[in-house]
Amino acid sequence: MRFDTFLTDFSEVLFGLTIAEAIIIIFFVILLNREKIKGKELREEKSKLAIELKRWKDESINKNIELAEWKSECQKKGQELSDLRKEQENWLKSKNASSNQSHNEHNESSNMRTDHFSEGWEPIVSKAQAMREQIIQKENDDGTIRSEVLFDSTQDKAVDIPNSNSLDSPESENKQKPAPIYRKYEYLKGLNSGKFLKIIPSPEKSYFRTWVENENRKFEFYGDVEKALANFNAIFDNVCEIIEGKQNGATQIINIDPGELDNNLKVIVKAKIKLA
Repeated sequence: MRFDTFLTDFSEVLFGLTIAEAIIIIFFVILLNREKIKGKELREEKSKLAIELKRWKDESINKNIELAEWKSECQKKGQELSDLRKEQENWLKSKNASSNQSHNEHNESSNMRTDHFSEGWEPIVSKAQAMREQIIQKENDDGTIRSEVLFDSTQDKAVDIPNSNSLDSPESENKQKPAPIYRKYEYLKGLNSGKFLKIIPSPEKSYFRTWVENENRKFEFYGDVEKALANFNAIFDNVCEIIEGKQNGATQIINIDPGELDNNLKVIVKAKIKLA
């Protein structure tokens, strides 16, 4: 069979095979391009994931640094709080020690006075037992009522009665009586954390009076008892120490020992009072 005859007889078959081959080639080309596109997309996605992972890693590092700083700051605050607690404990111990020392000194002074009058001085003991406190009510300039405490002490009187010879002796005539002590009273106004604000000349709107004794500034309660008892905490906190009695039911405030102020009018020794 001749080739041209073969081509003529099988031309349609050959054309169909060519078309089929072309279609197969096109299909594989399209499939290959699609795989390339998918591979590119996968590479881009992988790159994005790598970038996101790096960003998360950097943020984690920054958070760890911030956490370390916060931890260090918390440790510093904890140390400061611990130091403040130690200072508070030391201050409370010092205050308690000072209060106990003042109380012990007061007890020692009371014991010394008791021992002094118990050494066979029967006349003085009998007269000391007759001492009593008198409370008188006086009217202030503004119409309010204040209480004053007067002490009737027999110690100011002579125990032994002198005989007529001693009265006529030159020694008794030349003996001088001790000069009475006069106090120049001023008054305290305003109170803030155990410190008075100023000194005023008038007792109006004041609950304490003050004077200078042996170069030390003393003070004691002096004012309207009813108003003072109604505002007890605001007036007496950090200023006075109650030796006897309770606030509930009290109608009188009796001065026992005066307190002491420094040059800035701050209380350094509390005044001692009794409530009755």
